[in-house]
Amino acid sequence: MTEEKISVEEAKKQIILMANRTAMLYHYIGEVLQENFGEDKAGEILKEAVMRYGKEIGEQVREKVQEKNLPLTLENYSKGEDLPDLVWDSTKVKEGEKELIRVDYCPLASAWLKKGNQKLARLYCFVDQAKFASYNGIACKHLKNMLDGDEICLFDFEEKENRGGESDNE
Repeated sequence: MTEEKISVEEAKKQIILMANRTAMLYHYIGEVLQENFGEDKAGEILKEAVMRYGKEIGEQVREKVQEKNLPLTLENYSKGEDLPDLVWDSTKVKEGEKELIRVDYCPLASAWLKKGNQKLARLYCFVDQAKFASYNGIACKHLKNMLDGDEICLFDFEEKENRGGESDNE
């Protein structure tokens, strides 16, 4: 096999294309579920599927972090290869004593905002709660979400030892 290199811009373009296709598939699955079962039941089905999917992602990330002999901390989560770093435009921001994650661009949200039906699309974001909880019991809360009409997504995370056993399903 001949090795071919592409530019970072081309790689970003390809990742966005794949994310857009994935978002479209989710959109149409949600649309069909809604047409056949109504909005409430469609929402229940999608949320259950997303939570199962997120749980598996968190478990896979945990395994990869453990293979690297690293502690299962929030800081090491990214070393478990969850999402492509090239496309999601995110930064750490300080808000008082807290360090939050701000996302200015999400290719999935971008696609869903174009398709409409943000209510069902927003259920996909529960993947974050599921994957961080199954990774190491980390609570993930969306303080802002583009699919709720915010200009950005803003995440707050709390590791188990910092929250006294509470769970967060926001």
